[in-house]
Amino acid sequence: MSAEDLASASAAAAAAADEMRRRQEEVYATACRRLAAADARRKRKEMQRLKNSIAAGAPLCSRVR
Repeated sequence: MSAEDLASASAAAAAAADEMRRRQEEVYATACRRLAAADARRKRKEMQRLKNSIAAGAPLCSRVR
């Protein structure tokens, strides 16, 4: 293999590694967004349940009678 071939192969390997790193970062960012969205939905649902129970006249603490 010539020096040019080695340099070309090295550049190709570096480009492939950069692309793999970029894809991994993209997957991580997407997963973080999905987790944040799921957490927000859970919190909204919990708040809506609390609002509905207050509107229905339920006590804030079920142990208090």
